[in-house]
Amino acid sequence: MLSNDQYVEKIGAECPNCHSENLSMGKMQTDADFAWMEVECLDCKALRNDVYNLVGYSSLMVKGKYTFVPEPGTSEKKNV
Repeated sequence: MLSNDQYVEKIGAECPNCHSENLSMGKMQTDADFAWMEVECLDCKALRNDVYNLVGYSSLMVKGKYTFVPEPGTSEKKNV
């Protein structure tokens, strides 16, 4: 069985129980400060919730123009 750290390292692409990549993703659900999605392994039938935290945003459209926000750790801002 994968630990949470191992699971995150594998970006949730395999079942933490049997390591299968044969997965069915449910509908994303949200609360005030996080989101989750039920995932089922189609091989071993294990169910889990993948949990997502807000870490920022990647682009902003203002008056029809996108403003791309810099990646964390950089200060470069790019307008398109």
